[in-house]
Amino acid sequence: MADIKNKILDCGRKGKDNLVKYFRFKAHSTFIDRSNGKKAMCMVLAGYKEKLFPHTLKRLKMFEHDKVDIVIVSSGKYVAELDDICKEYKWSYLWTKENDVSLVQNIAIMNHPKAKYIFKLDEDIFITKDYFDKMFTAYAHCKYGVKTKKDAFKKLGFIRDDGVLENPNVEPVEYNPGFIAPLIPLNGFGMVRIVKKLDAVSQYEKRFGSHPMYHELRVFEDPEMAKFLWGDDGVIPHVDDMNNKFGIDPLTESACATRFSIGAIMFERMLWRKMGGFKVIPLNHRLGIDEEQINAFCVNTGHPMMVSENIVVGHFSFGHQTEAMYEYMDEHPEIFK
Repeated sequence: MADIKNKILDCGRKGKDNLVKYFRFKAHSTFIDRSNGKKAMCMVLAGYKEKLFPHTLKRLKMFEHDKVDIVIVSSGKYVAELDDICKEYKWSYLWTKENDVSLVQNIAIMNHPKAKYIFKLDEDIFITKDYFDKMFTAYAHCKYGVKTKKDAFKKLGFIRDDGVLENPNVEPVEYNPGFIAPLIPLNGFGMVRIVKKLDAVSQYEKRFGSHPMYHELRVFEDPEMAKFLWGDDGVIPHVDDMNNKFGIDPLTESACATRFSIGAIMFERMLWRKMGGFKVIPLNHRLGIDEEQINAFCVNTGHPMMVSENIVVGHFSFGHQTEAMYEYMDEHPEIFK
């Protein structure tokens, strides 16, 4: 540790760029590897919302995909319960001594060298049926214009491309996406899209006294907003019902023109390489730095952040809402099972 501090103090001589590069991929880490060298991997940042493990991780197990290696990652701590869950579910487990989400994600990706496609989930995301298939399909739709799961898997290299498309009417594409994400009700972008798609603007205005706007601060701070978006008042349906409802609509993806909360995204390894990995800034371990980096990189390099209008997942809470939402979960356990 003293050696690390000396390197930080000596940054004037070595240069900040070299220092940041030094910290980018090195850590005191332990990796229990149960991966199978698949073409996609899913890393789940977990270890701080233990009460959700029986719900979110159980859903992940229910809906896991045979083409996706799963690794649970704990930044800055070892969690015995997660170790046991990973052993039971045959998932990999990675933890680091340093508490830095950028660093632990870099290490997780490096430990899956064959993974071309990277899924990132937070521990408080409730995924829904066919999540992985639908995310692959949405990504291939906005990148290649293909419309079916089979054609998507051909274009993404999961099955042999014989040059014959199941649906030859390929749509023209406008974007080379940076990442794809589902609609998330408790999310600055997703809240507005969900409320509008459900024709629930008037009910929203009645409850909150304003028109729904992108990055409304109450989405991130107000427990009442979180409860509303989890179905309180009966205005917003359950996430599984919305996922089924929107899933039968024609494939549609929207470009997000504001900062996107990256609790559930998929991107290509090549994007991560172009970024140079997530930058690990010494002595700056606050949450959200990885989000700022990938958002900024996508915007600055013309790789827009795309959101599928056909996939819905649940997000339990932002930090200021968590304790109140735990109480709400205790009062309404049927919503979260």
